[in-house]
Formats: sequence, structure tokens, C-alpha cells
Amino acid sequence: MKRLQLLLVAIIFAVTANAQIQVGVSGSLGLPLGTFGDAAKLGVGATVTGKYQLNEKMTIGANIGYLSFSSDLEGFTWTIMPITGLFEYNLGPAYIGADLGFYSLGAEYEGISASDSYFGFAPVVGANFPISEKLSFNANAKYNIITSDGESTSYLGINLGLLFKL
Repeated sequence: MKRLQLLLVAIIFAVTANAQIQVGVSGSLGLPLGTFGDAAKLGVGATVTGKYQLNEKMTIGANIGYLSFSSDLEGFTWTIMPITGLFEYNLGPAYIGADLGFYSLGAEYEGISASDSYFGFAPVVGANFPISEKLSFNANAKYNIITSDGESTSYLGINLGLLFKL
């Protein structure tokens, strides 16, 4: 039993010693599309990201974000909070991938608010530009599709931020 525990500890240290773990923060713009674009204006917000590089080509991780969209109706706002897993396939500094998870979609008018959570996904294209050994500038675009009650809400997310290698 002690040998098994020792082996597990050795494996954990070997994996974490070679791990490429990154955390990041970015500013986000949301461009509403389709019928959502008829009801909402430009959204602004932020996203926090955690990434683990499996190998030279593949990265997995998670995002949590918050965007607020205004509308033509005074006092009415939309909010979207994506909580997603991510997969990226690295092509040098550029990458393609997808986010998959839950999106909390909310609306508020004159102090009355309502929200619900829906499944959503987002194809992603982006690039990382190294600033130093531990810091990179990240830029990406995501076509977010939120499925809700047989319909979908979509927006183009443009994210600019920094990734810190731990």
C-alpha cells in the first residue's frame, strides 16, 4: 500500500513539474447577433480563464465571464454569465477551439430582474503573443450560441487580455 501511495505522489509531482498552467484575465466586448441584436446593444465585461496545456498542441481549461448589454429601452439591461470548459488546438501562436458549458442569461428592467441558465457553446479562434517567459498577451474571438427553449441567442465575443504562466 505504501508503495502505491509513493508511486501516486511521484506521478503527481512529475505531472505538475512539467505542467503548463496558465491563468488569465481579459476585457470582453459582446456584439449581439440575430434577434438578440434587435433587442440588445454592445455588451462589455470581463473573463477569467484557467488553462492546462496537455501537450504542445492541446490545451484544456475553464472560463467564467460576465457581460452587460444595454438596449434601446431606457432602464433595460441584459446580462450574460458564461461558465464554460474550453479546448484549444494550438497552431503555433494561433489556436482554434471551442467553449462548452452553461450560460446564465438575465434581464433587468427598473429594478425587476429575472435569469435562467442554458446550455451553450462557442467556436473560438485566437492567438497568444509572448511578452516574457511568464506573460503572454491573448486575443480571441468567440461565436457564442446559447440554446434556450428551442431558440438560440448569439453574440460575437471579442476578448483581449493577459495570460500568466504559473
